[in-house]
Amino acid sequence: MGGGIGQILALAGAQVKVTDVDEPTAQVRVRAILENARTYVERQLFPAGAEQTIAERLTAADLTGAAADATLVVEAVAEDIEVKRAVLDRVSRLVADDTTIATNTSSIPIGTLAPAVHLPERFLGVHWFNPPQFVPGVEIIVGAQTDPGIPPRLAAALGAIGKWPAIVADRAGFVSNRLQFALFREAALMVEEGVATPEQIDEVVRGSFGYRLPFFGPFAIADMAGLDVYQGVFGILEEAYGARFASPAVLAERVAAGRLGTKSGGGFYERTPGETAELIRRRDRWYAALAELVRDAPAFDVRPIGRVESVLVDRHDAPRQGGEGAPDAWLVFEPDLADALRDVRVGDEMLLITWLHRADRSVLVTRPRGDANRPETGVFNTRSPDRPNPIGLHPVSVTEVDGLRVRVSPLEAIDGTPVIDLKPVIR
Repeated sequence: MGGGIGQILALAGAQVKVTDVDEPTAQVRVRAILENARTYVERQLFPAGAEQTIAERLTAADLTGAAADATLVVEAVAEDIEVKRAVLDRVSRLVADDTTIATNTSSIPIGTLAPAVHLPERFLGVHWFNPPQFVPGVEIIVGAQTDPGIPPRLAAALGAIGKWPAIVADRAGFVSNRLQFALFREAALMVEEGVATPEQIDEVVRGSFGYRLPFFGPFAIADMAGLDVYQGVFGILEEAYGARFASPAVLAERVAAGRLGTKSGGGFYERTPGETAELIRRRDRWYAALAELVRDAPAFDVRPIGRVESVLVDRHDAPRQGGEGAPDAWLVFEPDLADALRDVRVGDEMLLITWLHRADRSVLVTRPRGDANRPETGVFNTRSPDRPNPIGLHPVSVTEVDGLRVRVSPLEAIDGTPVIDLKPVIR
Protein backbone atom coordinates (compact mmCIF):
# COMPACT_ATOMS: atom_id res chain seq x y z
CA MET A 1 0.00 0.00 0.00
CA GLY A 2 2.76 2.44 0.93
CA GLY A 3 4.46 1.97 -2.42
CA GLY A 4 1.28 2.77 -4.32
CA ILE A 5 0.68 5.89 -2.22
CA GLY A 6 4.25 6.97 -2.92
CA GLN A 7 3.74 6.50 -6.67
CA ILE A 8 0.60 8.65 -6.68
CA LEU A 9 2.20 11.45 -4.67
CA ALA A 10 5.34 11.43 -6.81
CA LEU A 11 3.31 11.56 -10.02
CA ALA A 12 1.42 14.51 -8.54
CA GLY A 13 4.68 16.42 -8.12
CA ALA A 14 5.68 15.69 -4.51
CA GLN A 15 9.21 14.79 -3.46
CA VAL A 16 8.73 11.46 -1.68
CA LYS A 17 11.11 9.68 0.66
CA VAL A 18 10.44 5.99 1.34
CA THR A 19 11.73 4.46 4.55
CA ASP A 20 11.62 1.04 6.17
CA VAL A 21 13.43 -0.78 8.99
CA ASP A 22 16.72 0.49 7.49
CA GLU A 23 17.93 2.24 4.36
CA PRO A 24 18.99 -0.93 2.46
CA THR A 25 15.49 -2.35 2.94
CA ALA A 26 14.03 0.97 1.78
CA GLN A 27 16.21 0.78 -1.34
CA VAL A 28 14.77 -2.66 -2.10
CA ARG A 29 11.28 -1.20 -1.69
CA VAL A 30 12.06 1.65 -4.07
CA ARG A 31 13.35 -0.74 -6.73
CA ALA A 32 10.12 -2.71 -6.44
CA ILE A 33 8.07 0.50 -6.68
CA LEU A 34 9.89 1.52 -9.86
CA GLU A 35 9.55 -1.95 -11.38
CA ASN A 36 5.85 -1.86 -10.60
CA ALA A 37 5.59 1.55 -12.26
CA ARG A 38 7.33 0.19 -15.36
CA THR A 39 4.79 -2.63 -15.50
CA TYR A 40 1.92 -0.15 -15.29
CA VAL A 41 3.42 1.90 -18.12
CA GLU A 42 3.80 -1.23 -20.27
CA ARG A 43 0.17 -2.13 -19.55
CA GLN A 44 -0.87 1.45 -20.38
CA LEU A 45 -2.22 1.98 -16.87
CA PHE A 46 0.31 4.76 -16.20
CA PRO A 47 1.19 7.44 -18.77
CA ALA A 48 4.38 7.15 -20.79
CA GLY A 49 7.34 8.42 -18.80
CA ALA A 50 5.71 7.76 -15.42
CA GLU A 51 8.51 5.45 -14.28
CA GLN A 52 11.13 8.11 -14.95
CA THR A 53 9.03 10.78 -13.23
CA ILE A 54 8.64 8.61 -10.14
CA ALA A 55 12.34 7.71 -10.15
CA GLU A 56 13.24 11.42 -10.12
CA ARG A 57 10.95 12.22 -7.19
CA LEU A 58 10.90 9.09 -5.03
CA THR A 59 14.02 8.02 -3.13
CA ALA A 60 15.00 5.72 -0.28
CA ALA A 61 16.20 6.96 3.11
CA ASP A 62 16.59 5.83 6.68
CA LEU A 63 13.97 7.13 9.12
CA THR A 64 16.04 10.12 10.22
CA GLY A 65 16.74 11.13 6.65
CA ALA A 66 13.12 10.68 5.61
CA ALA A 67 11.93 12.78 8.56
CA ALA A 68 14.19 15.71 7.71
CA ASP A 69 12.21 18.55 6.09
CA ALA A 70 9.08 16.37 5.77
CA THR A 71 5.80 18.32 5.60
CA LEU A 72 3.60 15.20 5.53
CA VAL A 73 4.25 11.73 6.92
CA VAL A 74 2.09 8.82 5.72
CA GLU A 75 2.69 5.84 8.02
CA ALA A 76 1.72 2.64 6.21
CA VAL A 77 3.11 -0.18 8.36
CA ALA A 78 1.20 -3.36 9.20
CA GLU A 79 -2.32 -3.08 10.65
CA ASP A 80 -1.03 -3.85 14.13
CA ILE A 81 -1.71 -1.42 16.98
CA GLU A 82 1.58 -1.94 18.82
CA VAL A 83 3.68 -1.77 15.64
CA LYS A 84 1.95 1.44 14.61
CA ARG A 85 2.34 2.97 18.07
CA ALA A 86 6.07 2.26 18.09
CA VAL A 87 6.60 3.76 14.64
CA LEU A 88 4.41 6.81 15.33
CA ASP A 89 6.18 7.51 18.61
CA ARG A 90 9.58 7.46 16.96
CA VAL A 91 8.71 9.40 13.81
CA SER A 92 6.71 12.08 15.64
CA ARG A 93 9.84 12.95 17.65
CA LEU A 94 12.01 13.18 14.53
CA VAL A 95 9.89 15.43 12.32
CA ALA A 96 9.29 19.15 12.79
CA ASP A 97 6.52 20.19 15.18
CA ASP A 98 4.32 21.47 12.32
CA THR A 99 4.62 18.29 10.20
CA THR A 100 1.27 16.58 9.58
CA ILE A 101 1.34 12.89 10.51
CA ALA A 102 -1.21 10.54 8.94
CA THR A 103 -1.69 6.87 9.67
CA ASN A 104 -2.99 4.69 6.86
CA THR A 105 -5.38 2.35 8.68
CA SER A 106 -8.51 0.52 7.61
CA SER A 107 -10.08 0.01 11.03
CA ILE A 108 -8.01 1.16 14.05
CA PRO A 109 -9.54 4.22 15.77
CA ILE A 110 -7.29 7.26 15.66
CA GLY A 111 -7.89 7.78 19.37
CA THR A 112 -6.23 4.41 20.01
CA LEU A 113 -3.03 5.53 18.29
CA ALA A 114 -2.94 9.23 19.19
CA PRO A 115 -1.37 8.76 22.68
CA ALA A 116 1.78 7.47 20.96
CA VAL A 117 2.15 10.65 18.91
CA HIS A 118 4.17 13.62 20.11
CA LEU A 119 1.91 16.68 19.56
CA PRO A 120 -1.20 14.66 18.57
CA GLU A 121 -3.05 17.74 17.29
CA ARG A 122 -1.20 17.29 13.94
CA PHE A 123 -2.21 13.60 13.77
CA LEU A 124 -5.12 12.08 11.81
CA GLY A 125 -6.05 9.01 9.78
CA VAL A 126 -6.04 8.48 6.03
CA HIS A 127 -7.60 5.28 4.76
CA TRP A 128 -6.47 4.63 1.19
CA PHE A 129 -7.99 1.73 -0.73
CA ASN A 130 -6.02 -0.95 -2.53
CA PRO A 131 -4.74 -0.45 -5.17
CA PRO A 132 -4.38 3.23 -4.27
CA GLN A 133 -3.08 4.09 -7.74
CA PHE A 134 -6.54 3.41 -9.20
CA VAL A 135 -9.18 3.44 -6.45
CA PRO A 136 -10.10 7.11 -5.96
CA GLY A 137 -11.62 7.08 -2.47
CA VAL A 138 -9.68 8.18 0.62
CA GLU A 139 -11.25 8.40 4.07
CA ILE A 140 -9.82 11.19 6.23
CA ILE A 141 -10.43 10.33 9.89
CA VAL A 142 -10.49 13.16 12.42
CA GLY A 143 -9.25 12.34 15.92
CA ALA A 144 -10.52 14.04 19.07
CA GLN A 145 -7.30 16.04 19.30
CA THR A 146 -6.80 16.72 15.58
CA ASP A 147 -6.42 20.39 14.65
CA PRO A 148 -9.72 21.09 12.78
CA GLY A 149 -7.87 23.01 10.09
CA ILE A 150 -5.81 20.03 8.92
CA PRO A 151 -8.51 17.68 7.48
CA PRO A 152 -9.99 20.19 4.98
CA ARG A 153 -6.51 21.20 3.80
CA LEU A 154 -5.55 17.56 3.28
CA ALA A 155 -8.87 16.87 1.55
CA ALA A 156 -8.26 19.77 -0.84
CA ALA A 157 -4.76 18.50 -1.63
CA LEU A 158 -6.03 14.98 -2.31
CA GLY A 159 -8.88 16.29 -4.43
CA ALA A 160 -6.38 18.25 -6.51
CA ILE A 161 -4.61 15.01 -7.50
CA GLY A 162 -7.83 13.26 -8.52
CA LYS A 163 -8.81 11.50 -5.30
CA TRP A 164 -12.29 11.51 -3.75
CA PRO A 165 -11.63 12.41 -0.10
CA ALA A 166 -14.32 12.12 2.56
CA ILE A 167 -13.84 13.49 6.08
CA VAL A 168 -15.39 11.10 8.61
CA ALA A 169 -15.61 10.66 12.37
CA ASP A 170 -13.26 8.45 14.38
CA ARG A 171 -15.11 5.17 14.86
CA ALA A 172 -13.77 1.63 14.45
CA GLY A 173 -13.98 0.64 10.79
CA PHE A 174 -14.84 4.24 9.84
CA VAL A 175 -17.48 4.30 7.04
CA SER A 176 -16.20 1.96 4.35
CA ASN A 177 -15.28 -1.10 6.38
CA ARG A 178 -18.24 -0.80 8.71
CA LEU A 179 -20.47 -1.03 5.64
CA GLN A 180 -18.34 -3.59 3.83
CA PHE A 181 -18.08 -5.95 6.79
CA ALA A 182 -21.78 -5.61 7.62
CA LEU A 183 -22.50 -6.78 4.07
CA PHE A 184 -20.00 -9.62 4.32
CA ARG A 185 -21.40 -10.75 7.68
CA GLU A 186 -24.92 -10.99 6.24
CA ALA A 187 -23.61 -12.76 3.14
CA ALA A 188 -21.73 -15.29 5.29
CA LEU A 189 -24.85 -15.90 7.40
CA MET A 190 -26.81 -16.70 4.24
CA VAL A 191 -24.18 -19.25 3.23
CA GLU A 192 -24.33 -20.81 6.71
CA GLU A 193 -28.15 -20.94 6.52
CA GLY A 194 -28.09 -22.58 3.08
CA VAL A 195 -29.86 -19.69 1.40
CA ALA A 196 -27.28 -19.53 -1.41
CA THR A 197 -23.70 -20.45 -2.24
CA PRO A 198 -20.88 -17.87 -2.25
CA GLU A 199 -20.92 -17.94 -6.04
CA GLN A 200 -24.67 -17.34 -6.18
CA ILE A 201 -24.47 -14.46 -3.70
CA ASP A 202 -21.64 -12.83 -5.62
CA GLU A 203 -23.66 -13.09 -8.83
CA VAL A 204 -26.75 -11.54 -7.23
CA VAL A 205 -24.75 -8.65 -5.76
CA ARG A 206 -22.79 -8.06 -8.96
CA GLY A 207 -25.90 -7.95 -11.11
CA SER A 208 -28.28 -6.03 -8.82
CA PHE A 209 -27.55 -3.35 -6.22
CA GLY A 210 -23.81 -3.74 -6.76
CA TYR A 211 -24.43 -2.63 -10.35
CA ARG A 212 -25.55 0.78 -9.04
CA LEU A 213 -22.73 1.38 -6.58
CA PRO A 214 -20.15 2.75 -9.04
CA PHE A 215 -22.48 5.72 -9.49
CA PHE A 216 -24.59 6.14 -6.34
CA GLY A 217 -24.29 5.55 -2.61
CA PRO A 218 -26.96 3.89 -0.44
CA PHE A 219 -28.90 7.09 0.32
CA ALA A 220 -29.16 8.24 -3.30
CA ILE A 221 -30.28 4.72 -4.27
CA ALA A 222 -32.89 4.71 -1.47
CA ASP A 223 -34.25 8.09 -2.63
CA MET A 224 -34.69 6.77 -6.17
CA ALA A 225 -36.32 3.53 -4.98
CA GLY A 226 -38.72 5.33 -2.62
CA LEU A 227 -38.25 5.60 1.14
CA ASP A 228 -41.76 4.26 1.74
CA VAL A 229 -40.81 1.17 -0.26
CA TYR A 230 -37.70 0.78 1.90
CA GLN A 231 -39.76 1.06 5.07
CA GLY A 232 -42.12 -1.63 3.85
CA VAL A 233 -39.24 -3.98 3.09
CA PHE A 234 -37.74 -3.35 6.53
CA GLY A 235 -41.08 -4.39 8.05
CA ILE A 236 -40.98 -7.74 6.25
CA LEU A 237 -37.33 -8.31 7.15
CA GLU A 238 -37.89 -7.40 10.80
CA GLU A 239 -40.74 -9.88 11.03
CA ALA A 240 -38.52 -12.61 9.61
CA TYR A 241 -35.16 -11.81 11.23
CA GLY A 242 -35.85 -9.70 14.29
CA ALA A 243 -34.90 -6.27 15.57
CA ARG A 244 -31.61 -6.08 13.70
CA PHE A 245 -33.73 -5.30 10.63
CA ALA A 246 -35.98 -2.73 12.31
CA SER A 247 -36.61 0.37 10.21
CA PRO A 248 -33.95 3.01 11.08
CA ALA A 249 -35.27 6.14 12.77
CA VAL A 250 -33.83 8.44 10.08
CA LEU A 251 -35.90 6.52 7.50
CA ALA A 252 -39.12 6.34 9.53
CA GLU A 253 -38.98 10.07 10.32
CA ARG A 254 -38.74 11.01 6.65
CA VAL A 255 -41.57 8.71 5.60
CA ALA A 256 -43.79 10.10 8.35
CA ALA A 257 -43.05 13.63 7.09
CA GLY A 258 -43.94 12.66 3.51
CA ARG A 259 -40.36 12.89 2.32
CA LEU A 260 -40.32 9.77 0.15
CA GLY A 261 -37.37 10.46 -2.12
CA THR A 262 -37.23 11.65 -5.71
CA LYS A 263 -40.94 11.01 -6.28
CA SER A 264 -41.89 13.55 -3.59
CA GLY A 265 -39.11 16.04 -4.29
CA GLY A 266 -37.06 15.22 -1.24
CA GLY A 267 -35.81 12.37 0.90
CA PHE A 268 -32.25 12.23 2.08
CA TYR A 269 -31.42 14.69 -0.72
CA GLU A 270 -33.26 17.88 -1.72
CA ARG A 271 -33.78 18.10 -5.49
CA THR A 272 -35.89 20.31 -7.73
CA PRO A 273 -38.05 18.60 -10.39
CA GLY A 274 -35.48 19.62 -13.01
CA GLU A 275 -32.62 18.18 -10.97
CA THR A 276 -34.53 14.95 -10.44
CA ALA A 277 -35.24 14.59 -14.16
CA GLU A 278 -31.56 15.15 -14.98
CA LEU A 279 -30.55 12.64 -12.28
CA ILE A 280 -32.75 9.96 -13.83
CA ARG A 281 -31.40 10.70 -17.31
CA ARG A 282 -27.82 10.41 -16.07
CA ARG A 283 -28.63 7.26 -14.11
CA ASP A 284 -30.11 5.52 -17.17
CA ARG A 285 -27.22 6.63 -19.37
CA TRP A 286 -24.64 5.37 -16.87
CA TYR A 287 -26.38 2.04 -16.34
CA ALA A 288 -26.67 1.48 -20.09
CA ALA A 289 -22.97 2.26 -20.56
CA LEU A 290 -22.02 -0.16 -17.79
CA ALA A 291 -24.24 -2.86 -19.33
CA GLU A 292 -22.41 -2.44 -22.63
CA LEU A 293 -19.03 -2.65 -20.86
CA VAL A 294 -20.07 -5.85 -19.08
CA ARG A 295 -21.39 -7.37 -22.31
CA ASP A 296 -18.07 -6.70 -24.02
CA ALA A 297 -16.05 -8.23 -21.17
CA PRO A 298 -14.77 -11.80 -21.68
CA ALA A 299 -17.37 -14.41 -20.81
CA PHE A 300 -14.78 -16.75 -19.36
CA ASP A 301 -12.41 -16.69 -16.43
CA VAL A 302 -8.86 -18.04 -16.49
CA ARG A 303 -7.36 -18.39 -13.02
CA PRO A 304 -3.58 -18.40 -12.67
CA ILE A 305 -2.46 -21.58 -10.89
CA GLY A 306 0.97 -20.37 -9.83
CA ARG A 307 3.81 -18.03 -10.65
CA VAL A 308 7.36 -18.09 -11.99
CA GLU A 309 10.34 -17.48 -9.70
CA SER A 310 13.28 -16.47 -11.85
CA VAL A 311 16.47 -14.44 -11.81
CA LEU A 312 15.09 -12.68 -14.90
CA VAL A 313 13.29 -9.48 -13.87
CA ASP A 314 13.36 -7.27 -16.99
CA ARG A 315 11.41 -8.49 -20.00
CA HIS A 316 13.52 -6.39 -22.36
CA ASP A 317 16.75 -8.04 -21.22
CA ALA A 318 15.37 -11.59 -21.06
CA PRO A 319 16.05 -14.13 -23.84
CA ARG A 320 13.33 -14.27 -26.49
CA GLN A 321 13.28 -18.08 -26.54
CA GLY A 322 14.28 -20.80 -24.09
CA GLY A 323 17.07 -21.99 -26.37
CA GLU A 324 18.79 -18.62 -26.32
CA GLY A 325 20.51 -19.01 -22.96
CA ALA A 326 17.45 -18.93 -20.70
CA PRO A 327 18.11 -20.08 -17.11
CA ASP A 328 16.36 -22.56 -14.86
CA ALA A 329 13.35 -21.22 -12.98
CA TRP A 330 10.94 -22.39 -10.31
CA LEU A 331 7.21 -22.77 -10.85
CA VAL A 332 5.42 -22.15 -7.55
CA PHE A 333 1.90 -23.59 -7.55
CA GLU A 334 -1.16 -22.78 -5.42
CA PRO A 335 -1.67 -25.05 -2.37
CA ASP A 336 -4.96 -26.51 -3.65
CA LEU A 337 -3.12 -28.01 -6.65
CA ALA A 338 -0.98 -30.50 -4.71
CA ASP A 339 -2.80 -33.54 -6.09
CA ALA A 340 -2.40 -32.29 -9.67
CA LEU A 341 1.39 -32.30 -9.23
CA ARG A 342 1.81 -35.72 -7.65
CA ASP A 343 2.84 -37.50 -10.89
CA VAL A 344 5.24 -34.84 -12.18
CA ARG A 345 8.75 -36.34 -12.25
CA VAL A 346 12.30 -35.15 -12.82
CA GLY A 347 13.10 -35.54 -16.51
CA ASP A 348 9.52 -35.02 -17.72
CA GLU A 349 9.21 -32.88 -20.83
CA MET A 350 6.41 -30.38 -20.36
CA LEU A 351 4.68 -27.57 -22.17
CA LEU A 352 4.28 -24.61 -19.81
CA ILE A 353 1.55 -22.06 -20.55
CA THR A 354 1.91 -18.61 -19.00
CA TRP A 355 0.14 -15.28 -19.12
CA LEU A 356 2.58 -12.58 -20.24
CA HIS A 357 1.28 -10.02 -17.79
CA ARG A 358 3.63 -7.22 -18.83
CA ALA A 359 2.83 -7.46 -22.52
CA ASP A 360 1.13 -4.71 -24.50
CA ARG A 361 -2.28 -6.10 -25.48
CA SER A 362 -2.93 -3.28 -27.96
CA VAL A 363 -0.22 -4.43 -30.41
CA LEU A 364 -1.51 -5.95 -33.66
CA VAL A 365 1.50 -5.37 -35.93
CA THR A 366 5.18 -5.57 -34.97
CA ARG A 367 8.66 -5.93 -36.38
CA PRO A 368 9.90 -9.42 -35.43
CA ARG A 369 12.36 -9.29 -32.51
CA GLY A 370 12.11 -5.51 -32.54
CA ASP A 371 14.44 -5.38 -35.55
CA ALA A 372 13.85 -2.06 -37.34
CA ASN A 373 15.28 -3.56 -40.55
CA ARG A 374 12.60 -6.25 -40.76
CA PRO A 375 9.18 -5.52 -42.27
CA GLU A 376 6.13 -5.11 -40.07
CA THR A 377 4.22 -8.35 -39.55
CA GLY A 378 0.85 -9.13 -38.02
CA VAL A 379 1.48 -10.47 -34.52
CA PHE A 380 -0.41 -13.71 -35.20
CA ASN A 381 2.44 -14.65 -37.53
CA THR A 382 5.12 -13.86 -34.93
CA ARG A 383 6.04 -14.98 -31.43
CA SER A 384 6.03 -11.43 -30.11
CA PRO A 385 4.92 -11.27 -26.45
CA ASP A 386 2.94 -8.11 -27.30
CA ARG A 387 -0.41 -9.26 -28.69
CA PRO A 388 -4.16 -9.13 -27.88
CA ASN A 389 -4.03 -12.26 -25.69
CA PRO A 390 -0.39 -12.62 -24.64
CA ILE A 391 -0.09 -16.31 -23.79
CA GLY A 392 3.38 -17.81 -23.54
CA LEU A 393 4.14 -21.39 -24.67
CA HIS A 394 7.38 -22.77 -23.23
CA PRO A 395 8.82 -26.26 -23.87
CA VAL A 396 10.64 -27.14 -20.64
CA SER A 397 12.13 -30.10 -18.80
CA VAL A 398 11.55 -30.80 -15.11
CA THR A 399 14.84 -30.72 -13.17
CA GLU A 400 13.54 -30.82 -9.57
CA VAL A 401 10.25 -31.31 -7.71
CA ASP A 402 9.85 -30.00 -4.17
CA GLY A 403 6.24 -30.15 -3.03
CA LEU A 404 4.41 -27.26 -4.69
CA ARG A 405 7.62 -26.04 -6.34
CA VAL A 406 8.75 -27.46 -9.68
CA ARG A 407 12.09 -26.42 -11.16
CA VAL A 408 12.17 -26.34 -14.97
CA SER A 409 14.73 -25.55 -17.65
CA PRO A 410 15.12 -23.55 -19.78
CA LEU A 411 12.57 -20.80 -19.16
CA GLU A 412 12.68 -17.27 -20.60
CA ALA A 413 9.65 -16.04 -18.58
CA ILE A 414 10.48 -13.27 -16.11
CA ASP A 415 9.98 -13.35 -12.35
CA GLY A 416 6.33 -13.13 -11.28
CA THR A 417 4.85 -14.32 -14.57
CA PRO A 418 1.48 -16.04 -13.87
CA VAL A 419 1.34 -19.76 -14.68
CA ILE A 420 -1.83 -20.86 -16.51
CA ASP A 421 -1.23 -24.56 -17.18
CA LEU A 422 1.39 -27.32 -17.35
CA LYS A 423 0.98 -30.18 -19.83
CA PRO A 424 3.16 -33.20 -20.64
CA VAL A 425 4.71 -33.50 -24.10
CA ILE A 426 3.35 -36.70 -25.62
CA ARG A 427 5.43 -38.11 -28.47
